[in-house]
Amino acid sequence: MRTTIKLSIVFLFSISFFLLSSCSKDLSRDKAKQMIIQKYNFPLLKTINIDARHRYEYFGGSEMVQLNNFVSLGLVTQKKVNEYIPSVGAAWDFIDVSLTEEGKKYFVNEIQDNSDDLYGRKYVVKAYEIDFDEITGIEIQEQSKKARVLYTLKKVNVTPFGNLNEKSSTELNQVESFTLFDDGWRISN
Repeated sequence: MRTTIKLSIVFLFSISFFLLSSCSKDLSRDKAKQMIIQKYNFPLLKTINIDARHRYEYFGGSEMVQLNNFVSLGLVTQKKVNEYIPSVGAAWDFIDVSLTEEGKKYFVNEIQDNSDDLYGRKYVVKAYEIDFDEITGIEIQEQSKKARVLYTLKKVNVTPFGNLNEKSSTELNQVESFTLFDDGWRISN
């Protein structure tokens, strides 16, 4: 009975050693995916900043078009206000922007640039998330014990703010370098 137990333990250790040593030399798609996700902590939140105030005289161009699109979708409101600025000794016209109830669904936080009392407040809103999609290829260089892993990321949970702000593709191609060490594959820095 003791001999059987000893042989079983030796057999299990032998199999475990064989599996661990052989697995560490192979870079599978699943292993590469797991390591990449762990490194970058997917999904990643992508946000945009919306100025809460604009000087009316200088407000225009693509920023105005974008803001008007947000207004038409019911995400923000804009209001023209006239405010006396003591440091200038004159009244200026501003466009004040506020998030609507629909826009507040995507609100992340508000930031204040302390160097700019007039324009420094910004709304940070969710645009979309970047998530891991798939491994598209693994190129192993046996001689140098290195590998290039090609993979794609995808935009998910795209908000109305993200739909209008980003015109790029929903799929992003990426490459990650790996190096084989005595204990297995690691992502190169």
